[in-house]
Amino acid sequence: MIDDPNSRIRNYLRSVAGPGCVPVLSVVLICLFCSNLYAASPAEFFQSSTSLPAREIKQRVPETPEWKKIWDEARQLTRRGDYISSVVLYEKLLALRPKLEEGRWELAIILIKSQEWDRAASVLELLVEADPDRVDYLNGLALVMKEKSFYGRAVDLFSKAHEKDPANLTSLSGLIQALVEVGRREEALPLLEELYQKKPDDRNIRRDLANLAFGLGRYKLARPHMVDLASAPDADLNILLMAARVHDHLGLDKQANKYWQQVIKKDPGNREGHGRLALYYEKRGLKDKALYHLLLLLEKNPDNPSLLNWICRIYVQTDRFAEALPYFERYVAERPGDQRALESILNINAALGNDAIPLYRRLLAINPDDPEVIDVLANDLLAIGDQEGAMFMFEHIARLTPDNPDIYRAIAAMHQRLGQQDNYRSALEKVVTLAPDDMGSMLKLARQYLESGRLAESQSCFLKLSEAGACNEECLESRVLLHERLWEDSYALTDYESLLAEKKDLEEIRVNCVKLAGALGRTKVLWGHLAVLYEGDLPTAPPPDLKIRLAAATALAEAGVYVDALREYRNILSTLAGDDNLSAEEKVRFALSTYMGIADLYEARNLPYEAEQILRQAYNQGCDPEKVLTRLFLLSLKNDWEEYSDAGIWFDEIVSLLGPVARQVRLLEVELMAARGAEREALKLGRGLMADIGVELEQVADPDLREELLAENLKVGMVLGRLLLKAEKFSEAEKYLSKMILAHNDLGPLVLLQKLYLRTENHEALREVNHRLYADRKDGGYWLRLARLYDLYEMPEEMLTAAAFALDALPDSTKPLLMFVKGREQSGDFGEAVAFVDKVLKIEPDNIPAQVILARLFFRMGKFKKAEQQCEKVLALDPQRVDLFFLKMRIFWATDNRIESDLIQKRFISAPIEENIEKAGRELGFEVVSSPDKRSFWEMVTFAKRPLQSYTDKVMSPSHFLDRDSESKRRLNELATAWFVSYKWAQDFVGEGLSRQP
Repeated sequence: MIDDPNSRIRNYLRSVAGPGCVPVLSVVLICLFCSNLYAASPAEFFQSSTSLPAREIKQRVPETPEWKKIWDEARQLTRRGDYISSVVLYEKLLALRPKLEEGRWELAIILIKSQEWDRAASVLELLVEADPDRVDYLNGLALVMKEKSFYGRAVDLFSKAHEKDPANLTSLSGLIQALVEVGRREEALPLLEELYQKKPDDRNIRRDLANLAFGLGRYKLARPHMVDLASAPDADLNILLMAARVHDHLGLDKQANKYWQQVIKKDPGNREGHGRLALYYEKRGLKDKALYHLLLLLEKNPDNPSLLNWICRIYVQTDRFAEALPYFERYVAERPGDQRALESILNINAALGNDAIPLYRRLLAINPDDPEVIDVLANDLLAIGDQEGAMFMFEHIARLTPDNPDIYRAIAAMHQRLGQQDNYRSALEKVVTLAPDDMGSMLKLARQYLESGRLAESQSCFLKLSEAGACNEECLESRVLLHERLWEDSYALTDYESLLAEKKDLEEIRVNCVKLAGALGRTKVLWGHLAVLYEGDLPTAPPPDLKIRLAAATALAEAGVYVDALREYRNILSTLAGDDNLSAEEKVRFALSTYMGIADLYEARNLPYEAEQILRQAYNQGCDPEKVLTRLFLLSLKNDWEEYSDAGIWFDEIVSLLGPVARQVRLLEVELMAARGAEREALKLGRGLMADIGVELEQVADPDLREELLAENLKVGMVLGRLLLKAEKFSEAEKYLSKMILAHNDLGPLVLLQKLYLRTENHEALREVNHRLYADRKDGGYWLRLARLYDLYEMPEEMLTAAAFALDALPDSTKPLLMFVKGREQSGDFGEAVAFVDKVLKIEPDNIPAQVILARLFFRMGKFKKAEQQCEKVLALDPQRVDLFFLKMRIFWATDNRIESDLIQKRFISAPIEENIEKAGRELGFEVVSSPDKRSFWEMVTFAKRPLQSYTDKVMSPSHFLDRDSESKRRLNELATAWFVSYKWAQDFVGEGLSRQP
């Protein structure tokens, strides 16, 4: 274990990190590039040599011209330090006298002082163009280029200025800095020496000269400067460090030692200083002094193997074995494979007469003994709680008797106890290989694969358990999690129902059955589970726990049972209003979930106005503003309202809430820009966001934060994938989507990649993706999920294929049939679509989504009488469907029944919305300005698509809704929210009427 003494200090310096102990070259680079290189910077030289005249120029003419007055005033403002105002006047002056070069030069000086680099560059470019040989112009432009990080241009300009006026300090210092910035340090060194000769008393320039010389390996050149700088009473730590290093490089150990002593005097914890001093004293045989410094270092670096190695060696050299032992133990913990160190531990323990068990354990690491003896020793170690020692022994036995499954079971148990999951899984794999009938180990291995994301291997294990008839209750509880990870909702429901047969009273399992039955559209199964949970028929049964009711409402909405779902959601809101057992925080949380559920329900029914109203109500009730505003933004984006102006307003409010750099905000901005057609900018933003998330993922270890980042990574990746596909950037899209597939267990990236290969006709790659999507897939829930993704990404043929598989697997579900309806309607095959609706209604005669679609199909087919009858049928089930009244109005228009159409139209535009809003505004103390011609509401809503015209338009706008700077405004917005749906539908009814006018 005793290492090469000449490499000891190098090994230690590589192994430690911290202030004052950085490898030498890194220190130099930090000195050169992470600080202001020169105290006398080119900006200071430049500003000291350029200023305005101390006095005004008096022009002897009877009347001072206007341009001269402006110039004088601009100079006065500059002398007073009012640069902003003076810049305005200088620009006005130059507009009058564009050839006034001196005025333009003074403007450039002010812009440089104000650090307005872009504007200064524009002005100076004109000056240099006008007089390319004037040194101060060249220096000014070079300085600006340097500040803008255009170092190559700065080098050229400073070089030209320096050639024309070698005595000019601005040119010289600027050229030095620019050369260093572009990595031309060899060229900078003689110039820096020249600058030092011109300013020999400037210690900062001397310090920079020494640093640069050191960095270039010119130690002899650096040394006299460092010695002089370090001799100053106020020499700082960095100077002392550099002086010590210079002498070390030159082999002047004694002089270096003097400086290292000064370093640790100024910085007692300096690791590099202690390390250098330890090496110095050890070379001279002063072991105790060396140990003093090494032990101080160990306090800061307790697990550093190089340092522990060094300390052990010195203790052994001085025959202090008992003192060496704990350091040997610590060293071996870091370097367990160092046999020489283990031998040293054995020898020391033997000499000191210590406990035989740890001695024997280490001895066996070198000389494996009889397996039976090792087994006894392993169990003894286990009995006294030495799990690591026992593991060591069991692993030795496994090497000696590799075909014994009992040993691997013991090893697996030990790894599990120690939390070593990878080793635990490897041991279980060995067990099931040696004992394939061990179903207990097979189940444990299936769980391990599941937890580590190896779903195919987990599925294989569960299949073996099922084939062996060994999938008991414990197996079902684990397998259902696998089904959920594989999007196999139907199989998961079957397993949950099997568990219910074993655990009839387990409410949580039945709630999961409710959720899955709703997602699958298996309405009869859903009602069966709800009847048990509600102990009767919903909604007359006593209401159970709020969580259950919320899950029930959501499942009903998923299954398309909208009326009952909406009724239960509203019952939950009523319960929350009168429940004093819940905390305020719990009420808000339940309310948010309920409002969001209602909004989802309305969106699924294609009722965006109603969805926005419920979201506005959620905001009024104090629900999480980030979530509510994001939902409002996405709703506006989806429905293309007012050229996305509403979406822009919601987005601005989210920005004010979270800040412009929040990841969620940047993702929403990408979507907004893409919707507005700014796809290039959206792609640029999306790429940057994806890169930033990638950097964070590399740095973050916290599992919760990683999960959040991975979810955002997937969202951004999918948005980028869609945008790149639209822009036909297929190679880049393939790269992003392939990364998403590797990083996430999600179908979305696979579906988009399939679309990409279809468009590019990459048949070989397409076959591979199709295999991953379609092979060995039998679960109806999987096919439903896949069909929805195909619908989302506009792949109608693939949607119908997936829907057909879903229908085969789920004959009692209406969801696949409704997808067929959608596909046939989109292709214009209305008759076929009607046939599929009839199939839905045979399964569920009161299925409202199907009834609404049927009314629309009859209308599009010109079967207006049937369409009218169908509307009446739906309205009898759900009388709040304003969209059906709207369709009826269009039916009457189509059949030239003006009386009936006008009656419907009048019903929805005659509500006194304008009067109520204006009255509320006045009562709350606002100034309400009505139109001077007292327009009727009919007249006002005809301008709905133009800029806001009325007080009601203003109050209903998102910007007014978000204005909460007073209690009165908050109250007015709450009142207006109640009228929002009526207001929006009235606009649509009037708009439809206007479109019918001759």
